[in-house]
Amino acid sequence: IVGAHWHFIGQLQTNKAKLLFPEPDPAQPDALGSLTIHSVDRESLVDVIARLCPGAQVLIQVDLSGEMGRGGVAPDQVEPLLRRAVNRGLDVVGLMAVAPFGSTDQEAAIGFGRVRDLREKLDLRELSMGMSGDFEIAVAEGATMVRIGTALFGSRER
Repeated sequence: IVGAHWHFIGQLQTNKAKLLFPEPDPAQPDALGSLTIHSVDRESLVDVIARLCPGAQVLIQVDLSGEMGRGGVAPDQVEPLLRRAVNRGLDVVGLMAVAPFGSTDQEAAIGFGRVRDLREKLDLRELSMGMSGDFEIAVAEGATMVRIGTALFGSRER
């Protein structure tokens, strides 16, 4: 879709990042539109995105669970990662978070509230948090973007 603004919301591997940034067609420079990446969570990914797409819009993913294998950077490491991204020329527009798997509504609200407070401290505009099961809580805690694919399209078949 010419001129569309795309949002990449999944976990991004550094070796797959180049697939998000194909070479533009000189005859149609706006054909690819623009892209916001919601899941930036490590220095190596910042560096690859900055090399492949200088000025790209990104959101720093905050880890609310502390579980190994889950995406996100620890809350106390958000600011250094944000500085690195800005210093590499990326446009950091906000934060992204996913409530821990199996969390209660109260636990989700507490986690989302912490991310909201961090976003306010860092003076960022976007807050991408909440999925189909907890988006109402996320909106109540200040989300500006939600991910509700399951509510719209149903569960994925595996």
